[in-house]
Amino acid sequence: RTCLQHIRSEHDRVLKPLMEKPASGGDDFESETILLVDPAYHSNVGDHMLTVAEQEYLERLGWASKKGINTRTSEDDYDSSDDISKKFGHMECHYVQSGNLVPNCSPTHLEHISKMAKVALWHAGGNWGDLWRDAQDVRLASMDVLLGLGFTVVGMPQSLYYKKEELRSSDSLALRKKVQQGLGLNETDSEKALKHIQSKLILTWREKESYEQGKELYPFARNELVPDIAFQLGPYEPIRRRDAPFEMVDILLFLRNDYESQVSDSRSEDAIQQLLQKATRKHGSDGVTFRIVDWDDRLDLLGIEQDFFTNSSAELLSMGKVVIADRLHAAILSYLSGLPFVFLDQVSQKLTRTLGVAFNSWSGCQDSQAGMYIKSTSLEDALGKALTMLDEYNLR
Repeated sequence: RTCLQHIRSEHDRVLKPLMEKPASGGDDFESETILLVDPAYHSNVGDHMLTVAEQEYLERLGWASKKGINTRTSEDDYDSSDDISKKFGHMECHYVQSGNLVPNCSPTHLEHISKMAKVALWHAGGNWGDLWRDAQDVRLASMDVLLGLGFTVVGMPQSLYYKKEELRSSDSLALRKKVQQGLGLNETDSEKALKHIQSKLILTWREKESYEQGKELYPFARNELVPDIAFQLGPYEPIRRRDAPFEMVDILLFLRNDYESQVSDSRSEDAIQQLLQKATRKHGSDGVTFRIVDWDDRLDLLGIEQDFFTNSSAELLSMGKVVIADRLHAAILSYLSGLPFVFLDQVSQKLTRTLGVAFNSWSGCQDSQAGMYIKSTSLEDALGKALTMLDEYNLR
């Protein structure tokens, strides 16, 4: 798809010079590997989807895997008794998101890696701030260690969101202090110091609002606006097996079931049925079928145990002719799979903001009819737009 190519060109514009494997014989050929810090190997499919996208992009940039990376992998490829990073042409280490699949980011291990790698990539996501604090705490704590060992630290595309102003300010001060300590600087404001820091610490943001806040909070770092790295995946096709253990529905409501949700009060069949009845009176559509799901529902529906991003993720989405999603990576995977989708914001508006940056990569990406996507302002509005899509794309 042309749009996807333009989004990836934006990745290349910023990230490729920082991440690409040096050519044989070049000045930096002593870089034997590159480090991915705290990749997600847990039940949040969107987070693991970002891990797979980072791995895919690293392979495209020359860090060839020892075992070919299949981004639509099977559940059997993840054995908790293995160090999964041995399969790749890069190295990985764990703080809080990788479980026992990769080695811990201990100071000793990082020192060992620093003899082979010059760049450390902090895993992408939506956890910079105070919504999901565990990852933020260890990320800040790691900065002086990584910089002190000589790594150039690249934060992969993130969303920044704080509810508490005091924490927003204290994190800014903490990062400045960690950078100063790691690089052995007396101050961070002089032209010489800034030039050095900005060559060693690059923070990338997948939302314009996060990017602007990043420049305000961390003016000593180099801040860049980059689309969500999940767009390195695909394109795919819907997965619809004849022997699928469930029936397709007209509308699949892919709604999160945590404190980021803005529609949790309506996340029930009775509530959706009432909203759908209102929408059908406006749109004249009767007999519409629907189902409410989240990522973990595929475990029972498909009879699987592995909860990472695998074929089953796309198969769950493919259950619907049209998808309504308030999970960012359910929306992105719908787009990558060619499924019509309506997106609905969660508490930090990261769907509108993240998709906005990606689709601003090229004017053609903003053709929502061709891209088969549209924004909604409420659950009732989303249902009405999903009904329109069923007719518009002849899906009844």
